[in-house]
Amino acid sequence: MSRLSPEFIARLFDRHVAALELFAAQWFPNPSDIVQEAFLQLVRQGRDPDRPVAWLYRVVRNGAITAARRETRRQRNEQSAIAQARLRFEADGESPLDAESAAQALAGLSEEKREAVIARIWAV
Repeated sequence: MSRLSPEFIARLFDRHVAALELFAAQWFPNPSDIVQEAFLQLVRQGRDPDRPVAWLYRVVRNGAITAARRETRRQRNEQSAIAQARLRFEADGESPLDAESAAQALAGLSEEKREAVIARIWAV
């Protein structure tokens, strides 16, 4: 008979969730998602782990490290895309705006100010 009854899982959760979240927070800023996923993996398993608490810690650690790497990669890709992006202005013949000068001016702004200017341009 499986030790992983709903009551057993509930006791594991109640006893270890806070410590597991603190453990996961070493690697990832949103540890509750990692811990919840670890408990879901435990429930979905075909067989009971020999030491469920140790198993949870291992799964939480691996999940937190993987999530942190994924987040770092996502941020790096976004920053790369921002750095490579160039604003394209199309001259309409009536605007005194020089596209190259505008692009250079925007490149000199902080990311926050640049986003505000671009949002204002496109909102018109």
